[in-house]
Amino acid sequence: MRIVQTDRRIIAVLFTMSVIVSCSSDDPESSPKEIHYVMDVYATGYERKDLKNVAKIWMNGMEQHLSDGKNNAQAYAMTVSGKDVHVVGYEKKGKKDVAVLWMNGIRRIDLDMPLRSLSSSPKSRL
Repeated sequence: MRIVQTDRRIIAVLFTMSVIVSCSSDDPESSPKEIHYVMDVYATGYERKDLKNVAKIWMNGMEQHLSDGKNNAQAYAMTVSGKDVHVVGYEKKGKKDVAVLWMNGIRRIDLDMPLRSLSSSPKSRL
């Protein structure tokens, strides 16, 4: 059972990795041959610290904590639009797992409902 959970976590982290490619050019009148590409690599997940899971994202290898480590938390998925990073996951509150939305590293929304109800209803997908 422990191996299956670990495999799921690894798959979830690998699955949520996003590669964002944007074009930039120093000279607005330059030809397409002179376009420079900037690639950012994102990953979501968690790190185990002091017997708690801390939700995190990584951008180009730099980590950012989403949760404070007081309760178990994990980041499951993310989307990037321009400079905005939206991450969904959960945090444990008492005996409940509460769905959480972080926007640009700031906790914005807590949905006090079981995570399974979010994933099973097409109307409520984040």
